[in-house]
Amino acid sequence: MRIVLIGCGTVGSSIAEQLVLEGHNVTLVDSDGEILKSLSGKCDTIGVEGDGTDVSVLRKAGVDKADLVLCITAKDEVNILCCGAAAKLGAKNTVARVRNAAYGEYLQLLKQDLKLAMVINPDLATAKALYRILYYSAADNVETFYRGRVELVEFPVMADSVFCGKTLYELRSSLKCAFLVCGVLRKGKMTIPSGDFTLMEGDMIGVTASHGELVRLFKTTGLNKHPVRNLLITGGSALTEQLLALLEDTRMSVTVIEPDKALCDRLIAEYECTVLHADSGSHDVLLEEGIEDTDAFLALSESDEANILASMFAKSKTTGKVITKINDFSYAQMLEAMDYSGVVTPNAITSDDILHFVRAKNDDESSEIEALHRIMGDQAEAIEFLVRKDIEGLTEIPLKELKLQKGVLIACIARNNKIIIPSGDSEIRRGDTVIVITTDEKQLTNIKDMIAK
Repeated sequence: MRIVLIGCGTVGSSIAEQLVLEGHNVTLVDSDGEILKSLSGKCDTIGVEGDGTDVSVLRKAGVDKADLVLCITAKDEVNILCCGAAAKLGAKNTVARVRNAAYGEYLQLLKQDLKLAMVINPDLATAKALYRILYYSAADNVETFYRGRVELVEFPVMADSVFCGKTLYELRSSLKCAFLVCGVLRKGKMTIPSGDFTLMEGDMIGVTASHGELVRLFKTTGLNKHPVRNLLITGGSALTEQLLALLEDTRMSVTVIEPDKALCDRLIAEYECTVLHADSGSHDVLLEEGIEDTDAFLALSESDEANILASMFAKSKTTGKVITKINDFSYAQMLEAMDYSGVVTPNAITSDDILHFVRAKNDDESSEIEALHRIMGDQAEAIEFLVRKDIEGLTEIPLKELKLQKGVLIACIARNNKIIIPSGDSEIRRGDTVIVITTDEKQLTNIKDMIAK
């Protein structure tokens, strides 16, 4: 696809590199020439320096011939203006990153005029990810595939868990649930396990299954025996507001600590929660508000440093779930390298959602990627492929007869809304959605790439 990307900040740069890797023709627009030069050195892109709201700059970038224009600068208003100008100049579709929920109705009214195919709100997308993590109380991360019908959940193996000391063969036969352990992170090293692999205390494991089977697995194994009932949040950010809206129909009791009095008043007026006007970084305040007894603690302020410090204190005081919002990719990578679980990164979630949309829009039969997520401490990828045609050497062949590359696992097959946890006798057919796990540094850009040559 011919794509023009406007705004090459953290999110834009990450998306640009991935789109080029997947074979798209990408033109970048940014007012910072140094960023464009740096990106051009990393990947094969054309850079146009200038303001994305300047029509002459957009013409130079070729938006009139673009299949898709991604407007993801840091300013909502700029993104909306860029979409409008690109649409008038002839772009087929536009995408806007917009954080301010107040623009929602406005964008809906102008959707056709802006040729707006997608609006991504980072706070709402992150709030949904947090909601899923809170739903599976034992989980550190939850990713979804196949329009939300397949889930990949990561959680630690505890000493008293039914998973501890068991081989995967034993677990599959005893638990009577349709699931697959698709990855194990042990002492910082990711492994795709075989059936005779024995799980140990401290392992972080990734499990794939349908939503219904995962609910049954968590209930059967007691993983949800400590559901989140009370929740302590520091920071009354826009993300916090989006999460509070999602939690309104649950039984969770929520307390928010926020230093801004005006924001406290708004939260009290609009949401059913307890709001405390205080310093959210104060250890004394956290102790007074019951940090030691909370089921889950979420550090959601706008400051990465404050969130990290508050979360470290929380981890020292509670056995409940601790989740830390981090905006800076480098901070997130540093924490993951330290085996610090429970990190959510809105920038990464935004990038994933936009890439997911681009892949779904792509009509090129040679590229079948529908979704891609980094998992297991960023040491593996979970890739959703749509098999659009019969493929020699792959389709209509029992999986036990396929010669897969090292570090590749077929984790799930979805066919006609049926979720299949594959066995050796399972086959991939035309029209299937296939979820593949790979530890290979070279990304699979086509499902055929997983076959050993």
